[in-house]
Amino acid sequence: MNEKYFITGTTGLVGSYIARKLIAEGREVYALKRKNSNTLLVKDIENKINWVEGNILDVSILFESIRGMDYVIHAAANVSMLTKDKSKVFKTNIEGTANVVNACLEAGVKKFCHISSVAAIGIPEKATTINEKAIWNEDDKDFIYAKSKHYAELEVWRGMAEGLDVLIVNPSTVLGISPLDRSSGQIIDYLSKGVSFYPKGNINLVDAEDVAEIVFELLHHSIANERFILNAGILSYKEFFSKISYQFGKSAPRYAVGKGTLNMIYFLSKIGSWLGLNSKPLSQEIINATQSTHTYSNEKICNLLNFKFKSIEESIEKVCHAVNHSPYPR
Repeated sequence: MNEKYFITGTTGLVGSYIARKLIAEGREVYALKRKNSNTLLVKDIENKINWVEGNILDVSILFESIRGMDYVIHAAANVSMLTKDKSKVFKTNIEGTANVVNACLEAGVKKFCHISSVAAIGIPEKATTINEKAIWNEDDKDFIYAKSKHYAELEVWRGMAEGLDVLIVNPSTVLGISPLDRSSGQIIDYLSKGVSFYPKGNINLVDAEDVAEIVFELLHHSIANERFILNAGILSYKEFFSKISYQFGKSAPRYAVGKGTLNMIYFLSKIGSWLGLNSKPLSQEIINATQSTHTYSNEKICNLLNFKFKSIEESIEKVCHAVNHSPYPR
């Protein structure tokens, strides 16, 4: 009898790659999607998935659909970093995760894998390299997304304490092939047009295929009740922007933008938002992320699985190549 895998967030970037990996391995995949979900990312495998209509805030549907499943991968999340979206982000990411955990406990699944983010990991003061032992620093910063993912992880650890075998993976910025108005496709689309400016910080990156491969291997490994950072490496934003610009025949960006300038842009965008001139003001969370210089260690996962991540250059080339041969509309 085939083991059954249930995925939330399958229509998103990471969830779609995980579903594709499971199907390629001949596994029986069930997936939750909202009634009007955009299924472009899984168009090639859509008819191979057993779909369940609903969302992670619908407790009755979750409990009914997860009953009988062997493995559950929770990849659904709201990724907004805007203060105006705080209530919605917290409800989806925290309450939604608690609902999935509770359904897994009731169903007695073999293992639950939570797709978190490096944003959920604490950053010690003056840290340069961060690993899984980092301690979360609670502060008064209104970092909406990071806090929601951290609190969501607390629900996962609560599930562990109640008897559920869990895994948490914390990917850095995920590079994968997607429509250009979603996920990392947005930054690729922006840079494909040519830019002159770049933030002064660094960006940590990982390939979506690697994330899916690691999740698959961890689900079938004896290990449980651990977290793993998934990160291929780090580039300065100048290097990152330049490598993508090169793929599209554009000039490399020349001018660095520091935190002071970004804070001024943030202030002006807030005024514009208050006046109704723009709906998406720049957030302090985004400013902080683009100015960070720390890197995330992948030593733990590499040692456990003897895993070798794809190079960032390979991932960039693959994703940029796909833009010009994309099945997705530009």
